[in-house]
Amino acid sequence: MSDSSSGRIEFLSRYKGFLAVLVVLIHTGITYGAVGSWLFTEQHEVVWLKVLTTCIGSLSQSFVLGSFFFVSAYFLPRSLERKGPARFFLDRLLKLGIPYVLYYFLVMPALVTLAERAKGNPIAFGPYFGSGPLWFIEALFLFSLVYLAVRLIRGSSCTSCSPRESRRETRGGWRSSPTCALARGSPRPLSAYWPTSPS
Repeated sequence: MSDSSSGRIEFLSRYKGFLAVLVVLIHTGITYGAVGSWLFTEQHEVVWLKVLTTCIGSLSQSFVLGSFFFVSAYFLPRSLERKGPARFFLDRLLKLGIPYVLYYFLVMPALVTLAERAKGNPIAFGPYFGSGPLWFIEALFLFSLVYLAVRLIRGSSCTSCSPRESRRETRGGWRSSPTCALARGSPRPLSAYWPTSPS
């Protein structure tokens, strides 16, 4: 199901919202006993809470970030085709690069200062730079640049992949590949490209 007015796919928007909630739970769990590294951890001896938060965090981390990367990559080809290289790069820079820089140089030092003061270490605001949880944004931006570079070097395009062309019997060809179908947002199942029944 999609929202025609905004171009969003409803179930993917809800899924990303669900993943975002899990990310919050993961970091909250680390604060209260789960295994991991975070700016502030509450010291306590409640064993069952440590076990519970560790289990929830471990299970969530097994698929959450991978799912975020997959959803982002799913729309990457169409975004590049629609916007063109220059606008695509500028869009990635504005949406990913600028928030990352602001967090790295402003938000992260402020959080470190507050966390250390909460621990009883009265330190002044200083150059405690770091990406923190925004390492994902950094990686996503770099992957986007790599994808853009590869497409520019190869000069490949999916604009010519019409549904009729994708049905041609061109075994091993780009136009008949599921990658091209993903770039178009084709609803065809993978079984259309890799039949599971014996021939």
